[in-house]
Amino acid sequence: MEMTNSYCVVDLDALRSNYRFVKGLNPDKEAIAIVKADSYGHGAVRCARALYEEGVRYFAVANLDEAEELLDGLNGITVLILGYIDENRFYEVVQYNIICAVYSLEFARLLNEYSMKAGKVTKVHIKVNTGMNRLGFDPLSPGFEDKIREIVSMKGLSVEGIFSHYSTADEEDLSYSQRQRSIFEGAVETLKKAGADLKLIHISNSAAAMIFDCPVSNAFRPGLVLYGYSPLPGRKMQEHLKPVMSVYAHIANIFELRKGESISYGRRYTADSDRRIATVTIGYADGYARALSNRAYVVANGQKAPIRGSVCMDMIMCDITGIDGLRVGDTVMVLGPEVDAALLASLTDTIPYEITCDITKRVKRVYKEDR
Repeated sequence: MEMTNSYCVVDLDALRSNYRFVKGLNPDKEAIAIVKADSYGHGAVRCARALYEEGVRYFAVANLDEAEELLDGLNGITVLILGYIDENRFYEVVQYNIICAVYSLEFARLLNEYSMKAGKVTKVHIKVNTGMNRLGFDPLSPGFEDKIREIVSMKGLSVEGIFSHYSTADEEDLSYSQRQRSIFEGAVETLKKAGADLKLIHISNSAAAMIFDCPVSNAFRPGLVLYGYSPLPGRKMQEHLKPVMSVYAHIANIFELRKGESISYGRRYTADSDRRIATVTIGYADGYARALSNRAYVVANGQKAPIRGSVCMDMIMCDITGIDGLRVGDTVMVLGPEVDAALLASLTDTIPYEITCDITKRVKRVYKEDR
């Protein structure tokens, strides 16, 4: 297969393995797979199809465009939009039979009015704010129960679920998560008393799904764990997971850098001895962060080749001194088992999510699976 300057191999067998692991920790709960942001950069439709083959029927995305792409590419699934939907696009919600997150009374009224005029009933999940302070009804506010009763009574809406989101389930101290869980449990009772027929009750993200159960829930939302990274402190349980994404690029040039000469924009690296340098076909336009300049490395012929100088838009320069057998056109590993997203994240003070999400469409996805 002909490859572009840089390409990304997505291992769908690894994805399946990761799903089986986290599902095994939650055997009695429905999985709502998080495939927003194009499955964290891995390719939403292909990843969702692999997970569908494992028995997943519910998927969650961030917006309407993501939902439509998924539903156009895969039959027999149910999609929940976790975030905002413009009222001018309610007709698409009805057309695709999408589940909406309802996190304000105003939104619920607008969606109900549209659904009734269209002669439809729209399925919704109530989003409650238990401490993330981003979206959701406040279960501790005096008017919470009244708002819920009004929504449950709306003829154009069917309240089929309730959910919230932990903000610190990936930290050692779980006391705040325990508080969130307690608030959520109270909110679930409020909805039940209001007459809601709750088919799905979910609060657990990847971290909580691995170590912190919520007994009242009957579903969980695996995200990062599906793509092979543990969000837990110290990367606990990482040995059970397989990173799904690997990124490769080609050597475009090999040259000798003399002692005292510098490399790339800003001359941020000056050789203290004669060095052998390879120019590699990936840069920040491909999602390889400029912050990795002089910090990260690629793997060439099984050996580390440190980045020298600033990451450019389309290229990086790597020190291959002492690595024998390399030629122009050879492939190097930029991201993968020997230089994974957690490592790159640690070098730039970010998280693995950002590393994989940032890999742009310019980097061709190649899907690998045995079946």
